[in-house]
Amino acid sequence: MSKRIAIVEDELAIRENYASAFRREGYSVELYEARQPAIDAFDARLPDLVVIDINLKDEVEGGFELCRALRSRSADLPIIFLTARDSEFDAVSGLRLGADDYLTKDISLPHLMARIAALFRRLDVLAKPSSGETRLRRGGLELDVDRMTVRWLDHPVALTLTEFWMVHALARYPGHVKNRQQLMDAAQAVLDEAREDEYTQAELAQMIDPKLVANNLPGPGIQYLGAWYVIGPDEAIKIEGRDVPCRYWSCQILSRYLESGDYRHHRVGINNRQVKLGADGAFVIYACHENPGVENWVCTQGYGNAHILIRTLLADPPMEATFSVVKIDDIEGVRP
Repeated sequence: MSKRIAIVEDELAIRENYASAFRREGYSVELYEARQPAIDAFDARLPDLVVIDINLKDEVEGGFELCRALRSRSADLPIIFLTARDSEFDAVSGLRLGADDYLTKDISLPHLMARIAALFRRLDVLAKPSSGETRLRRGGLELDVDRMTVRWLDHPVALTLTEFWMVHALARYPGHVKNRQQLMDAAQAVLDEAREDEYTQAELAQMIDPKLVANNLPGPGIQYLGAWYVIGPDEAIKIEGRDVPCRYWSCQILSRYLESGDYRHHRVGINNRQVKLGADGAFVIYACHENPGVENWVCTQGYGNAHILIRTLLADPPMEATFSVVKIDDIEGVRP
């Protein structure tokens, strides 16, 4: 029987887009536009996962209230916040209320599907009884495959799902050298599932010449504008555009994410709530390793390859932006 996912989201277009994506993955989907209808339905039967926005109709924090109510009904019901609110305070609040994950709406569909699939996999594993036959011991290292736990010298070690399977692959055959692809395969394709296709360096290079990529990529109401440059310590990427009516937009650096595959390296940037706009809504953002003294700045996290992306959510009309490389000394108002 397919897993049942409930989406509580007041924006019709977003609600339907995510519902379609979940159904394509084989999930059964229930839709609610406000907190109270969702609670009434959950009183009769809880779903397998609840995906919640924070702002629900006229309730600015309706999602938080719904999470609190659901957690009081079930201690193990999976709950994910999927919201445009990206402040650390909101994220910490949601997790403290009992949510299993806190995601912002600029996440890509492949990444979202992978996070949900990984959550279901972990819950399925934890629901199984542990058996001694699935324990692997190598000296002071002990791995429990059923529960996906690791202990070193009898002390617990916190690993992600992907890290667990990589350690398992290395511990299972001591002395065998494995390359990156073999470790990815051993991780049961978790890295492949979580990978955002539009960000892979090889695919970007196929779309563009080695100096620039500018391409709109598919998503649920999401527009992508991207550039890839090789810059030196005396150079910066200049991004020029104009603010547009939308739910959310951000300008982010992806270089460390592309190199490491770690999503924690992804969220380095500036969004529409932080950027300083001109009187006509125009903006200029500079991306370089150190802030040269400008208001709108994004850190490239080093020199060399710099992959930069603008995402917009439900923008009407679509945003237009230009990318170029400039000398830092030529930036107006740069500090001496």
